[in-house]
Amino acid sequence: MKKKLTQEQAISEGYTVYPETGIACRPAGDASETVLLYTETEALLISALKRMISMHSAMFSKTNVGASFYDADTLREMNEAPLEARRLLAKLEANS
Repeated sequence: MKKKLTQEQAISEGYTVYPETGIACRPAGDASETVLLYTETEALLISALKRMISMHSAMFSKTNVGASFYDADTLREMNEAPLEARRLLAKLEANS
């Protein structure tokens, strides 16, 4: 499976980007290599998931959850939602 990058990553790594085709190439002098580009939707989803996971970690490091008044369902969701997001993010990055 080919490596997949965002358009910004491809440019920063020295690839020539062809957005209309969804690919990016390195010049032949650099051991010609082609990579696939994430679609805009994939890139936005990955970015949103990473931001949500980061926010969740920051929130939990600053909150005394044990002293809160959350019910059991809320506490379960607060723990399970980031796990589901991490699994999806890993799957997106692995299958891309």
